[in-house]
Amino acid sequence: MRHSNRLPAKSPMPAAQSGSTTITLQIVSIVFYTFIAFLCIGLPIAVLVNAN
Repeated sequence: MRHSNRLPAKSPMPAAQSGSTTITLQIVSIVFYTFIAFLCIGLPIAVLVNAN
């Protein structure tokens, strides 16, 4: 069996980190959007219920 003098391939860690960062940003944006939606819907309901 012949042995090659080539260097081993670089680890794909930077690509995995950027993919992980992308997923994290997507989750954070969804959570933030959901929070704003609940605030925009829930606050008027709370004010209307309290007014009567």
